[in-house]
Amino acid sequence: MGLELYKRDNSKYYWAGGTLKIDGKKKYHRMSLKTADKDEARALCLQLEIDLLLGKVAVKKKTSNDYLTMSDLVKRYAADPSTGSSRTTHQILNRLDDHWGDANAIELTKGDVSQFLFEQHISKGHGDCHIRRTATQIQAVLNYGYDQGWRKAKITVKKPSPPAGRIVTLSDDELKAIHKHMPASCRRLASFMLNTGARPDEAYKLKRKDVDWQRRKVKLTSIKGRDRKPRTRVVPLNPKAFAACVGSKGSSLDKDSDYVFSYDTDKVNRHQEAIQKPFAGGTYFYSKWSRACKKAGVEGKSPYALRHSFGSRLGNNNTPFAVITLLMGHTNPMTTMLYVHPDFEDHLTAVSNL
Repeated sequence: MGLELYKRDNSKYYWAGGTLKIDGKKKYHRMSLKTADKDEARALCLQLEIDLLLGKVAVKKKTSNDYLTMSDLVKRYAADPSTGSSRTTHQILNRLDDHWGDANAIELTKGDVSQFLFEQHISKGHGDCHIRRTATQIQAVLNYGYDQGWRKAKITVKKPSPPAGRIVTLSDDELKAIHKHMPASCRRLASFMLNTGARPDEAYKLKRKDVDWQRRKVKLTSIKGRDRKPRTRVVPLNPKAFAACVGSKGSSLDKDSDYVFSYDTDKVNRHQEAIQKPFAGGTYFYSKWSRACKKAGVEGKSPYALRHSFGSRLGNNNTPFAVITLLMGHTNPMTTMLYVHPDFEDHLTAVSNL
């Protein structure tokens, strides 16, 4: 915490900005120092911080149509059902509220965002993926303000380049080793993801009404992309996926729950209340998965590797490109290309059949 010296994109003067804890509350303060001399600005910045802490200078909260606190914008963004609602999203939103609480969200610029990213992530050596996720979330919040008519223009935050496309899969031996150390209830969920390509969140929240038991197919829904609209796809259930939905003697289906994977066995009875909620059930599964991976000696493989393994198997079986795209729920064909590895023989066969 404390005031830092920086320059804004649209000003020749130095500015002082940062978070200070005054009267037990953290507040973000920003003020132009009215000087282009760096040494003079540094001294003024230090004096301003002292005066704020001693109460000699009070930055009052403005109340006008041109003022919306970042705290209010974050709350409205979080409450809107069309925006993201993951745990990571809420963690980032809380950090933005804590850092920028009373700052005017209408006037925040790229320079302010760059300063935040440097202080909170870059200077601490955080990875590009972490920085990119935070930058994307800030951009989403500020542009939400634009969509609602509060900000005058959209903002594009410069983010680190995404890593080269890479998928993490599981071999048959790794799958057997991991399953060996998981309870039967969790093996059901893992088998479902492996044989349908369901994202973990899609599997945790799957309801019984979304399974067509007679035709053996399932409707999977996720909220992804810039528009944050629900996207649905239908995936046929092969015998293993269908068995995972129905349950088995070692893991009977909980008939009192709306969720397919709210299970009831002797081993997890004490977790029943938590498993009834899909998010808590996902946390329970993830803890069992991580423990099983550690015992099996399989490092760096999250449950998402089950989905990647499904897509990779489709690609290795020469499944048509369009079919892989639809089953995986991809909106960008370049993502599907990660699972397809054609060689010269495939090219030769293609042109020979013309």
